[in-house]
Amino acid sequence: MKKSHLISVILAAGKGTRMKSSLPKVLHKIAGKTMIERIYTETKIVSNDIIFVIGSGKVEKHISEYKNCRSVYQRKKLGTADALAKVKKLTGSSSCRLLVVPGDVPMLRSSDLKHLIDFDLSNANDISILSASADNPFGYGRIIKKNGKVIEIREELDASAAEKRIKIINSGIYIFRAPAIYALLAKIKPNPLKKEFYLTDVIKIAAAAGLKIKNLNADGDSLLMGINSQNDLSLAEKEWKKNKEK
Repeated sequence: MKKSHLISVILAAGKGTRMKSSLPKVLHKIAGKTMIERIYTETKIVSNDIIFVIGSGKVEKHISEYKNCRSVYQRKKLGTADALAKVKKLTGSSSCRLLVVPGDVPMLRSSDLKHLIDFDLSNANDISILSASADNPFGYGRIIKKNGKVIEIREELDASAAEKRIKIINSGIYIFRAPAIYALLAKIKPNPLKKEFYLTDVIKIAAAAGLKIKNLNADGDSLLMGINSQNDLSLAEKEWKKNKEK
């Protein structure tokens, strides 16, 4: 398979209302560094072309000195699928792979990203998902598979009792093919409750279209925890220190 240009997209526009802070979520710190700085540092090891999707002037100022970066605004907070769709302004119709990383997984390691990139190429996937094993998967989207391929990501609220027992969870990290992904994003319908467009919904749409979607389970899965609250931040800080002491 031909190796296409890789562009990394860091989704950093979320307000993080559950953080109960006026500071954008990605600017909260773990062990003295902001979440977005930690993610950028690991991402730039595997990619020399990074696009930030941002939603505030504070974040724009924070990333202004980062090298090999571009940014695009998500003015209205309409969800992760809408955020990724904004990237089309910068990539247009050019063919590339989009490595999508949420801005709230601060303990992400470049080795996990490299493994996903290699996995994506060697399997000639249309979409690749970085997954994780969790003893307590509560709150995370479950990876639903059929015949070895991913057919859906089922969120906690929508999962059946059997699906809730699935311990393979979605990390929110993907590799998509552009420009094909933009047409798929346009088919996503807003969530009836929050009126937002969720990126996880694109998996079911892509699977129905016959695309090849596979997941790779990361090593050291607890390091892929997402941060949504001050309690999560505290837990991540403890996890960070524990891993540094090993």
